[in-house]
Amino acid sequence: MVFEHKYRVEIEDVDKDNLLSNRALLGILEDIACFHAASLGQGPLEVTKNGFAWLLLNWRLKVIKRSTYGDVLTVKTWPRQFDRVSSYRDFEISDENGQTVAIGSSKWFVMNLSSRRPIRLTEEYTNPYCPISDVSVFEEEMPKLNETGEYEYKTEYTVGRRDIDSNKHMHNINYLDLAYEVLPEEVYENNEFNNVEIEYKKEVMYKDKIECYYSKNEEKHVVTIKTGDKVNAIVVLS
Repeated sequence: MVFEHKYRVEIEDVDKDNLLSNRALLGILEDIACFHAASLGQGPLEVTKNGFAWLLLNWRLKVIKRSTYGDVLTVKTWPRQFDRVSSYRDFEISDENGQTVAIGSSKWFVMNLSSRRPIRLTEEYTNPYCPISDVSVFEEEMPKLNETGEYEYKTEYTVGRRDIDSNKHMHNINYLDLAYEVLPEEVYENNEFNNVEIEYKKEVMYKDKIECYYSKNEEKHVVTIKTGDKVNAIVVLS
């Protein structure tokens, strides 16, 4: 089942050059995924009644052409694979001329809100999304992201109220914000970062004190977000 929605690029969606930011792009992808789930009775407003929520494990984004302020975009999404505990969902964004400007992929799981543990994906959770498409926007699956172990430097951050979402943990897009803050100034100013990969490993809660470590691996800029010796997320930008 392909789900489609239109978006207009607003002023809050653009960066200092009036181009659609990666943060806004991930927000659009997350938004349409939630719209799709809501249309099938599994959206944010049904979380309390259902006792479960769909949560992210991975993002992968590739920007082909940067949209700008005022552009109208058509966004399509579809689930393409379910396994025992996780589900893949892909995205395609096109402009008013029908040209593809960005593609994305994501991996999700269902969390029991009481135990905060993953739930096995039985037909109860997957049937509403059928039939699913087998079309993948990337030729290969998202690679597993690993800690590099060698860092140039780090910054520290205490999670505030503004970071917490309706699932009572730090919102997934805020990890990208943290990654940008730890980038060296020359790296941040001289790169568009048309490729974004994020893997979430352990949720971050209100008032957690986290450390963000930066390293460079060939042409990729890697930010590892940790609490103590536990890795919470890894962000790779290129």
